[in-house]
Amino acid sequence: MYVHYLIVFAIYITLIGSYSYIASDISLSDAVQEGVSALDSVSGMGWACFTIFWILSIIYFWRSFISGIKSMGSGIKFVFTGMKVDPTWETVFNTPEWAKAQSNNSEDEGDSTPLNVQITSDPGVAAASSTDQLV
Repeated sequence: MYVHYLIVFAIYITLIGSYSYIASDISLSDAVQEGVSALDSVSGMGWACFTIFWILSIIYFWRSFISGIKSMGSGIKFVFTGMKVDPTWETVFNTPEWAKAQSNNSEDEGDSTPLNVQITSDPGVAAASSTDQLV
């Protein structure tokens, strides 16, 4: 229990040290004009406070840190592998059935064959064909 208080106190002290050694000496306008080179004037003590602050923060919040890493890994895995779907699941979408239209022309081969779309869930709707003309 005392270790918890000690870590929190050390995080607080190193945060104040980081601010006093780094942020208080560099104004916002200097940082914008000079970019990263504005950090060249930071002393070793400032970098030490900053490094210790982040190490202690990661130690203190290690459960959240590990959980975030795992979550990021599972998100990346999902992007590359997708979601496994049970084929017995039903969807709320009215998925049409696609069937190739019968053609007597020998020229209509391959991908140029027109497709018929038939919506089977609503018998009151007539079947539509890609060769029909809209008025």
